[in-house]
Amino acid sequence: MNDFKYGGAFSWSIGPNVVYAALTVPCVLAAYSACALMVEDKVAKVSFRQYKHNAWGLLQQRVVWQICAFKFLHMLFYGYYSTLNDPMWSIWIKVQPIVGTAFNIVYQLFRVATMFGIGKYALNCDWRLAMAGSTVVYVALDTTLNFLAIWDVVRDQYFQNIVGSLVALPQASIFLFSGYLLVEIADVGNEGLVFALLTSCSNLAIPLSTVLAKAVDLFWNARLVDIQRDDVAVRWEVSYSYAVTAGFKLLSLVVLVLLPRQKAYIQALKHTGNLSVGAAATVLVVFLFGYTWSVTTNILSIFPSTSCLRIAGGKGCP
Repeated sequence: MNDFKYGGAFSWSIGPNVVYAALTVPCVLAAYSACALMVEDKVAKVSFRQYKHNAWGLLQQRVVWQICAFKFLHMLFYGYYSTLNDPMWSIWIKVQPIVGTAFNIVYQLFRVATMFGIGKYALNCDWRLAMAGSTVVYVALDTTLNFLAIWDVVRDQYFQNIVGSLVALPQASIFLFSGYLLVEIADVGNEGLVFALLTSCSNLAIPLSTVLAKAVDLFWNARLVDIQRDDVAVRWEVSYSYAVTAGFKLLSLVVLVLLPRQKAYIQALKHTGNLSVGAAATVLVVFLFGYTWSVTTNILSIFPSTSCLRIAGGKGCP
């Protein structure tokens, strides 16, 4: 998929249906492995009523609702990305698909190496300081790289991808330290419930962050035709978008006060933290509101008659 239709230089390409068909092979193998190769001990079946009771009791614990709040708010701010990223890379930097894919592999290798290094040498460091430092490094590197492209200082696709691959180091650190929480909170018998609850809070913030980015970027005059014009006025508009992106990501530092510094702090919070019905109810209300908002905005963006609405990412219907 590197011909002219996808912004590449090849005279031929593989159709997307062929790619999708090839991707079903590992999916089938994974499904077979999960069904036939995994060995699990049989346990007593838990009724749905008992499951709800356990979930409600778990959600009232301070260590749980505090981490739920952290996962949601952190991803809401940290997961904010400018909607102008793809147009800038395709129109200004002119990144070919094969180049982008190749360096995505490099990015993943850096990510794996960083996670291995952290797991071997940095398990006992302060989680707050590690995530704060990684966030600052990531924002500084990413923002500098973007502004070099915006103002036509360096728009070479290889330079942008090589340096851009280095963001895997702080990103892997942020991902790993925030993931350690799941291991420490879970007890024997509720591992699946804890994992589902905390990851749902984090995943729910991603579409909300996207909706927020679309709403903010509507204020800039940076449509595709504007970016193709590539004048000083458009560069300022794109700069505003990326400055806001950096600001939102730095706001995630404020949420780190909810993050325990180390696993010993989590264990202490589990044993000394109080129960709160109000906090548990707040988590549920925010979850339901966020889920409803995400589904509604995505459905509205599908239909031409409603895609123009600002809530759906449009500029307003006439």
